[in-house]
Amino acid sequence: MDLYKSRDRVAPWHGLMTQKALTVLKAGGQVERAEELGKLESARVSVRLWPDPPAQQFQSMALTPIGSKGGVVKFVALSPRESIALVFAMDVANSEHFVGGGTELMVWVGAAVPTGEMRC
Repeated sequence: MDLYKSRDRVAPWHGLMTQKALTVLKAGGQVERAEELGKLESARVSVRLWPDPPAQQFQSMALTPIGSKGGVVKFVALSPRESIALVFAMDVANSEHFVGGGTELMVWVGAAVPTGEMRC
């Protein structure tokens, strides 16, 4: 179906970001400061596999932006006990989102940050 090929998979998140950040990311730019992400900075989220409810350890996770480049924002979701960390990438420029920690996600937490990228 063409709907699944062309729909904006990150549109539900647009209303949580500042208009400035949304415009910059859609154009393939990068967000310099986490505050520019509006309500996405330090948000509380639950992670689940639809249609099931989230398991207790995946409820009320702290969503923290860890980097931005090329229209993509990278996040880590940390469990309340700080025992589980999930990595997400939201490609606003191409209307996609990804989950995982493979080599395609350049994630830095407590490490040297590549020049020109946001550190939160």
